[in-house]
Amino acid sequence: MINPILIEQELEKVKNARRLGGFDKTCVICSEPDQNVLELHHLSGEDYGDDVYPVCRNCHRKLTNKRANKPAPEYPSQLDQIGHWLIGLAQLLLELAKKAFEFGSVLIESAKVIPSPYGYALEATC
Repeated sequence: MINPILIEQELEKVKNARRLGGFDKTCVICSEPDQNVLELHHLSGEDYGDDVYPVCRNCHRKLTNKRANKPAPEYPSQLDQIGHWLIGLAQLLLELAKKAFEFGSVLIESAKVIPSPYGYALEATC
């Protein structure tokens, strides 16, 4: 007998894969793997370009709230488009830098308690 719940779950996976451009996508900032909370963020804003990447809803809000959501001109100039693209790229890199700093800090603290060769903690001697 076919389980309608499993069929619905598989259809949802396919729908998400189409929306995100493939299976097994994760948030590029925090690595959230839940396909149901991933969205596509326009790097330069919806009105200025088509470059998108997957982010979770939380990271998407952080990126989107930093932008001045003003309406774009009907036909933005190339310099305007490039400027928005560079600002979007800078915002993405800043968020990635924050995560890299957090992760690096955790690794440094972990090195204090993890034995060699990965850390500095000395093994107890008998």
